[in-house]
Amino acid sequence: MTGHTGPPPDPVEVAIIGAGPVGLYLATHLAQAGVRVAVLEARRAPARHSRAIGLHPPGLAALAEVGAAEPLAARGVAIVRGRAYGALGPAGPRPLGVLSLDAVLPAPFPYVLSVPQRVTEEVLAARLCAAAPAALRRGVRVTDVRRGASGVTLSTEAVDGVAPPDPLHARVAVACDGGRGQSAAWLGVPVRGGRYRDHYLMADVPDDGVLGDDAAIFLARDGVVESFPLPAGRRRWVARTDRPPAEADPNQLARMVAERTGVHLTVRGAVHTSAFGTERRLATRLAEGQLWLCGDAAHVVSPIGGQGMNLGLLGAARAARGVRAALRGELDWAEAERAYDHRQRAAARRAARRAAWNMRLGRPTPVPWAREAAVRGLLRSPTARWAARLFTMQA
Repeated sequence: MTGHTGPPPDPVEVAIIGAGPVGLYLATHLAQAGVRVAVLEARRAPARHSRAIGLHPPGLAALAEVGAAEPLAARGVAIVRGRAYGALGPAGPRPLGVLSLDAVLPAPFPYVLSVPQRVTEEVLAARLCAAAPAALRRGVRVTDVRRGASGVTLSTEAVDGVAPPDPLHARVAVACDGGRGQSAAWLGVPVRGGRYRDHYLMADVPDDGVLGDDAAIFLARDGVVESFPLPAGRRRWVARTDRPPAEADPNQLARMVAERTGVHLTVRGAVHTSAFGTERRLATRLAEGQLWLCGDAAHVVSPIGGQGMNLGLLGAARAARGVRAALRGELDWAEAERAYDHRQRAAARRAARRAAWNMRLGRPTPVPWAREAAVRGLLRSPTARWAARLFTMQA
C-alpha cells in the first residue's frame, strides 16, 4: 500500500475485485440498490470447473434478496434427505439413519440446493447485467490499490496486453479475488491459519439412480465417502485419502468407493475430477480505510460441509448493507468497517469449527462402532432438528 492520491473523476462508487459468485453477488446487491459499481475480473471468460455445489438455506435466503434463488432452484436439485451409513459389511454398508430436512427445517428453504458453481455465477451475472449492464469488466487485472482521503485508486492492466486501462477511482474497494489474491497485502494485514492433514479425491460421474436425489455419507473404516446428486443425471463422489494423490484419477476414486461402500461407479465421462487438500485461514482484519475483504479473500474454510461459498455470500450481503449505509451517510466508514469486521470474522470462526468437526467425523478409525452409535443417536428425534440446523449452517 502506498501513499495518498488525488482521485481522477470517476462515476464508480464501489469497485469490486473478482467476478466469482461472491463478487457478482455483492455487485448485484449494490447495483439493485442504485449504487454505481464496477467489477474487475482478470479472467476473459467464466471458469467451467465447479468445485462448490451446495447452497444451504441461509445462502439461498441471501440469493433471494437479489432475485437469484428462484432461477437457481429451477436449474438445481433440491436435497431434502440425507442418508448415513457405517462400515461396509457382508450385507453392504450398515444403515445408520436418515435425516429428512423438509420435516425439520422451516420454509421457504427446507432443503440444500445442489447446483454447480458455474450456474450460480451465470444467474448472478445475468441479474447484474439487468441492473447495471456495463458493470462487469472482464480481462482487467488489478495490480495495486492505493487509499486516499476521498476513496481508493486501483491500478489495472489489460490481460491481453492491449493498452492498459486508466486507473479507476472509487469511494470504496471490496476485494473478492479469492484466497490466492493480493488483497490482504494491499490492506496490510497478516492471514492466520494453516493446512489440515485431510486430503480428498473428487469427481462428477453418471448417476445410476440408486440413491435418487438423496445425499449420502459413508463413514467407512478407512475414511469417509460422500455423495451428492447433481443436475443433468450426474452425481458427485468425494473420498478421503491418506495422503495427497499423485494425480486426480477417477479410476482410483472408483476403487476407493467400491472398497468402502460396495458401490461401483461408472467413471466413463467423469468430469471435474480433482484432488484437494484442506486449510483454514482468516485475515486478522477485514476492512479499513475503505478497502474491504470478502469471500475467500477474507477467510478460507475446509470445503467439507459445503460452507465456503455460502459463508462468502452471507458476508457479501453483510458488506453490501454496511457499504450502502456508509455511502448514504447513515454510518461513518469507521463504524461500518468495524461492524462488518466483527460480525464476519465471528461467522468465519463458527464455520471453521463446523468444518473441522465434519472432517473429524470422517477420518479413519479402528473402532467405527462408537462413531456409528453417536451418529445413530444424532439422527433420532429430538436431536435430529439440531443436527439438521448444524449441517445446514443454521445452528
